[in-house]
Amino acid sequence: FAWAANGLCQSLAFAHFMALLHPWVPAGRRGSVLGLWNTTCSFGACVSSMISLYTLRSIGWRSTFFFPAALVALGGVCCTVLLLDPPTNATAATHAATRRSRKNSSDAIAP
Repeated sequence: FAWAANGLCQSLAFAHFMALLHPWVPAGRRGSVLGLWNTTCSFGACVSSMISLYTLRSIGWRSTFFFPAALVALGGVCCTVLLLDPPTNATAATHAATRRSRKNSSDAIAP
């Protein structure tokens, strides 16, 4: 049951991440950004394990549950405060024009 709940929560987070990612990153770069995102998830799991081990040895076993949870809550607050609004239509139009000009220039170079 615990693994099913874990998978459910992770799938819910992925949908929100994609909704945040879509207005900011062009479609051609989303794969690279997703690769970086998945790398940071694994890195976060390693750091969380190290923090849990440290708090287990220095404070006690109960701290292994509360301290990482407090860090996740702090991260949630930071995301809520620091996330920017999606770009405006004018910004999106500028990005689209830049992509078109790059594509046209690469078509001219290609044989």
